[in-house]
Amino acid sequence: MVHFFYNCTVYPPSVHDIKCLQRGAKHSYAFMNGSVPEFDWNQYCEDIVSVPVMEKSVEGSLGNGYGEVLKLGFMLTWKPDSVCQFCEDSGGFCGYKDSIDHNQTFFCLCNERHHEHNCYDHTGEVSTEPSHSNYMVIGAVIFGGLITASFILYLVLKKRNGVQKSGFSKIPRNYEK
Repeated sequence: MVHFFYNCTVYPPSVHDIKCLQRGAKHSYAFMNGSVPEFDWNQYCEDIVSVPVMEKSVEGSLGNGYGEVLKLGFMLTWKPDSVCQFCEDSGGFCGYKDSIDHNQTFFCLCNERHHEHNCYDHTGEVSTEPSHSNYMVIGAVIFGGLITASFILYLVLKKRNGVQKSGFSKIPRNYEK
């Protein structure tokens, strides 16, 4: 396991920092599992990340050599928590949104939109109520269908009755028989 300590404002003087990550007075460090010096890293560092690596023979402070350890490979697993599992069981996908204060907000991404916890409504049933946009689409389809049907009916009646330009004829007809 490699442990990274980022942007530490106070740090032990005897350890080697990661030079390329130094930001003013803030220093960053990398250590293998079991070789992290006794220090209150949580209090003085902005972020702490632990990465399970494949190589076990590297020990001590990594300083700038952490890249070589990561090149040897590392393990990545995903264990969803119970909230994520309930979201996936309801047909959704788990999502996390980062905020400015580095907190992650969970949301469940469902077919029609994202929900706070899962794709179910308050009763525990799958929500089948159409949204406002669905009503507009349904109305537009019905209106378009009525216009099309009216035009087809007009064409059929016009063809059945024949084409008549007017009710009068210029040529007089003899109606006596």
